[in-house]
Amino acid sequence: MIKDVLEHFPNAIKAERKGDNTLILRQISPIRRSDGKTATRALEHRWHRLGASLCEVQGQDFSYWQKKEIDLKKPLFEQFNLF
Repeated sequence: MIKDVLEHFPNAIKAERKGDNTLILRQISPIRRSDGKTATRALEHRWHRLGASLCEVQGQDFSYWQKKEIDLKKPLFEQFNLF
């Protein structure tokens, strides 16, 4: 089940938790990706110890996206394959 956790991340565009994973989408200053395209969105993936709260982060990683590559009407977990 996907849970909206945006209230815990006030500077985010969108934030969702599913099981022990959290996805946080933020707007960033433009950066150049390794493919040469400019990204203005950062997607943070946090994973938590089994049953842990949002603040108990076991690890995290980031990926960078163009605005047109993300559909804000769809859940983040339906758009990004974490594994």
